[in-house]
Amino acid sequence: MATEAERKAMAEQIPLGRPVRPQEIAKTVRRLINDSPESMTGSLIAVSGGWEY
Repeated sequence: MATEAERKAMAEQIPLGRPVRPQEIAKTVRRLINDSPESMTGSLIAVSGGWEY
C-alpha cells in the first residue's frame, strides 16, 4: 500500500493528474467487446491516463 505522499507523487507524474479508475478500464474493455473490432489483432491498448511506466 502506498502512503498518501507516494500517491500524490505518482499522481503528479500522470498527465491526467490522477490514476485511472477501474470504471474507466471497464469502459474500454466493454467498448472493445461490444464493437467487435475484427480487424484488430495483437494490439496493446494502454488505459493509463497518459502515465508512462
